Amino acid sequence: MANRNPNHVAIKIKAMFEEAQPLFTNECCIYKVPNEIRKLNKGAYTPKVVSVGGFHHGDKRLLNMEGQKQIYCKMFIDRSKKSLETLVEEVEGLEDQVRCSYSHKLRLSEDEHVMVILVDCGFIIELFLRYHFKQWKDDDAISLSPWLRSDIRLDLLLLENQLPFFVLEKLYDFAFASRRLSNSAQYPPFIDLTLAYFKDNVPPNFSHTSGGPINHFTDLLRSFYLQPYTINRTIQRGFIEELIELNSATELYESRVKFKVDSASGKLLDLRFSDDDGTLTIPKIKVDDTTEVLLRNLIALEQCCHGQRPP
Repeated sequence: MANRNPNHVAIKIKAMFEEAQPLFTNECCIYKVPNEIRKLNKGAYTPKVVSVGGFHHGDKRLLNMEGQKQIYCKMFIDRSKKSLETLVEEVEGLEDQVRCSYSHKLRLSEDEHVMVILVDCGFIIELFLRYHFKQWKDDDAISLSPWLRSDIRLDLLLLENQLPFFVLEKLYDFAFASRRLSNSAQYPPFIDLTLAYFKDNVPPNFSHTSGGPINHFTDLLRSFYLQPYTINRTIQRGFIEELIELNSATELYESRVKFKVDSASGKLLDLRFSDDDGTLTIPKIKVDDTTEVLLRNLIALEQCCHGQRPP
């Protein structure tokens, strides 16, 4: 066996250690769905028509929407009255922070990533503004196709198909700062535009007034269903520390628990049990073709982050 120089090997190991990156960081909030979860229903986690962010960019199935995204982005730039160079410079200052938001390394150069961020942010902001102003054009493919509008809205709520909320909000505020100050009703806060766009997914009377951080649209959807509810629990730093396990409805029924539906609640976890008559009051929940997809993505988010975070 040839003599080896241990110092040479040690140098290589040290270099390897210096290049090693942690699997997750504190900034990470957008996750690839683990294979053990994904294999149960692959389609529930994969966008159908539009890619957002770095994970699904370049997917051949989604290339048809790239032209439409670029048209919307150009309209956003025109609407903002900012120069393209100024907007690019603004995004360049946020690129590294956005990159750190992803659980897996993005195979995009810095310039490529800046382009993805700007086009995707411009597309989403322009989409929300057209929805807000009801400014649909006769040749707008999205306005002409109900199924496309529905699929885009669902795609924007998938865990892997996200941009950090902060970059959307910062770019929106930067683009329309002067007009927001002079006419806040016309250009409301970006969170208000977001809630209006996703109104069909928002429980009744929901408003985001906690002031807590929003990581992305999937995380916002999660907050819709974690409004204050009546089961005792402790919430710290936005994460549930006490997980509550309930018996199945069949088991409860066999134990002579009576069920009552609260049609007005709209809160997914608003469960109330009365010791007086053994009645469990549960919220009325609308179930449609999107319910499974949304719930699976919320579960995946909690499995990747919220449900595993220590106190």
